[in-house]
Order: sequence, then C-alpha cells, then structure tokens
Amino acid sequence: MVQGMVIVFLRYYFLLLRYDFLLSFVKIFCETRARIARQATRDERLAGADFVIDNSGAPEDLAEQIDRLWTWLNELPQLPADYEPILPTQRPPKT
Repeated sequence: MVQGMVIVFLRYYFLLLRYDFLLSFVKIFCETRARIARQATRDERLAGADFVIDNSGAPEDLAEQIDRLWTWLNELPQLPADYEPILPTQRPPKT
C-alpha cells in the first residue's frame, strides 16, 4: 500500500542545460587527462631536475626550500658582465 508519492520535476530545458554542463565537464576532463598523458612522467621530470621544491608540506617547509634554492642559484656560474644574449633575428614586416 502506497502512503504517498513525491516526484521531483525538472523542465526539459533545464535538464538539457545540466546535461550539456556535464558533457562539457567530461570533455574538459578527458582533454586534460590526454594533455597530461603526453607530458613527461613525474619520475622523468624529477630525474631531469637540478633542484626540486616539494610544495606538499607546511608553508615554513617551503620557506626553507626557497632559502636553499636561493643559495644554490647564487652558487651557479655567473655570466660575464659583457654578456649579450643572442636574440632571434627580426623578420621584415609583411607587405
């Protein structure tokens, strides 16, 4: 024996809007996953890094790492004072 029935009604237009939003979200998610899959793996990036900062801890841990990074950067060989970077040549404007 049914005591009572409750239904939740959603107009078709709003249902389509929600469905469209869901599809957009899924599309973005899939595109993001594909883009990440084309990149170097975390292990590959870590293996190629000269200095790694772990940003998963407390802010004070990050500050210590930044201090070590700054020290490391200042110990790198410096460019001579008369160094001029090689810039790409500028193309003449199209006419």
